[in-house]
Amino acid sequence: RPERREAAPPAEPRQPPGDWSHCAAIPEHQEEAEALALADLRRVARDNRAELNRLADKLASEAERMGTGLGQNALPSLRLEAVARGVARYWHERPAESMQAAIRLQGARKIGRYGTGPPS
Repeated sequence: RPERREAAPPAEPRQPPGDWSHCAAIPEHQEEAEALALADLRRVARDNRAELNRLADKLASEAERMGTGLGQNALPSLRLEAVARGVARYWHERPAESMQAAIRLQGARKIGRYGTGPPS
């Protein structure tokens, strides 16, 4: 007697573009998900800026406490240095994105220098 095989379950229909309801972790629509992601990124950036400023203030006060203050321009210069280090660390940790950003920057410089219009 031949063995009876179970029928394969029907394939799920493809979701139409913009409908993300098949994902439980994100909102139903792409626009809403993007808005939430952007809001979250802005919150993280704001928190990081606040932390950076707090650390720059702490570093400046520690430098002054140790008697190595840089005068009235100590805090702005230390903040700039901290920001520069943060930017360098960010791009160092993301080499592929860094290379793409450098290519875009070089293209923008060429446009500004030669007025050749957008790169093709």
